[in-house]
Amino acid sequence: MNVENIIKNPYESLDYMERFVNDGSPSGFSFKYTTSKQTSPLYVSKYSLCAIENSYSNTIEIGKLPEVLSQKYGALFFVHPDWKNNSRSFNVVNTNVQVSPTASFRTVRLCDDDYYIKLCYPGILGRITRELKKEHINSSIDITDIFSKLIHNTNCPEQLAFMPEAGGKLFENELDSLGFVVRDLKPVGPNTEKIVSLIPAFSLFSTDLNDDKKPIIIQIIEQKKDKLSFLLDELLLPIIDCYFFCVFHGGIQPEMHSQNFLVGIDGNYNIKSIVFRDLESFDKDLEIIDKVFPNMELKSYPYKCICKSQYNYKIKHSFMFDHKLGEYFFDPIIKCLMNYNIVSNNILENAIKNYVRNKYKTLLIDFFPSNGNCYKFENILIDRQITKRPYISFYPPKYR
Repeated sequence: MNVENIIKNPYESLDYMERFVNDGSPSGFSFKYTTSKQTSPLYVSKYSLCAIENSYSNTIEIGKLPEVLSQKYGALFFVHPDWKNNSRSFNVVNTNVQVSPTASFRTVRLCDDDYYIKLCYPGILGRITRELKKEHINSSIDITDIFSKLIHNTNCPEQLAFMPEAGGKLFENELDSLGFVVRDLKPVGPNTEKIVSLIPAFSLFSTDLNDDKKPIIIQIIEQKKDKLSFLLDELLLPIIDCYFFCVFHGGIQPEMHSQNFLVGIDGNYNIKSIVFRDLESFDKDLEIIDKVFPNMELKSYPYKCICKSQYNYKIKHSFMFDHKLGEYFFDPIIKCLMNYNIVSNNILENAIKNYVRNKYKTLLIDFFPSNGNCYKFENILIDRQITKRPYISFYPPKYR
C-alpha cells in the first residue's frame, strides 16, 4: 500500500487496508473461523446485505439511529447473509443494499452512506461466538454517551476521538434474539477536522497481501526528520494518554487491540487523532464511574461491567493494557520498526514504560494485580458460557 494513495483516495484506501493490509490477530484465529467466502473481505470487495422478512412486529429501535438511515432503510432489519443457512424462526431475504466487508468480517461499511453496521453473526468468528443482543447495543450506546462527555473535558487529550455508536435495532421472538449496531464513519473529537485519512492500527505494521511495499508506518516515518520524536510524541505516548484518560476520567477501559482503533492523519502524514471504534467491547469500571459520573445509569448493566467484588477485577485491568494493547499493538509495531532498523532493541519499550511510571505512578498504585504479573487468555477457543476465563499469567510487564 502506497501512503500517497491513502491521502489521495481516503475511502477507497481505508476499505483496501481493512481487507488486505492485515496480518490478523497474534492468536492465530483471525482467518481460522471466518464468514463464508461470498462475504469474506479476502475474496469480495462488496456484497448485498440480507434482511429478516416481515420483521416489523418483532423489531424495536434502541437508542437513536441516524435519520438518513431510518428514512432509507427503516423497514429493513439487516442480517448477515450467512444467516440464510442458520435461521430458525425467521426467513431471510436478499436486499439491494451494498456493503464493503471489513477486517472484523461481521462489520460492514455501507457503500452509499458514511456508516458501518455491526451485525450479529450465527457462529464463531476468530475464537468466540459473535452474538449481538440488547445488552451489546446498550453497551455501545453507554460508551458513546461517556465519550461524548469526555471530549468536552478540559483535560481531554487533543488526539482522542471516537466513532459514535448511538443506536441499533433488535429483533426478538420466542426462539431468537439478534440485533445490529450503527457506527458513524466520521469520527468525533477535538482534532478530527484536521483528519484527511484514517488508517486502521493493524495496517500500520502489517504486510500488504497484494504488493511488496514497505509497511505503512515505515513509509511514513522515512519522511520524518526526527523519527524517534514522531513515534513517541505523535503515536505511542498519545495512545497511552488516551487510554488512561478513558480509564480514570471516564471509567471505561478500552479494548485497544489493533483492530479497535485507527489513526487519523493530515495531508503531511502527521498523526492528529487516535480514533476508538467497536465501543461495545469496552469494559465499564463501576468503581471509577461511580466517582467520575455519580448516579449515572448504565443501560447495559451488568454486561461488560467490572467491580472490585469480582475475582478478576485487577486481572482485567492487566488483560486490557498488558495483553490487548501491549501484545496486540505495541509488540508488533515495535518489531516492525526494529526489522527496518528504525529503532534499536528496547528503546521504545523503555520509553513507554518510563512514561507510564512517571506520569501515572500515583493512579496505578492499586490498579494492576499486586503480584506484579500480567494476564492474558490461553490460546484456545473461548466459551462465553463459562464464568471462569482461561487466564494465564506472564512476567515481567513490558510497558509499565
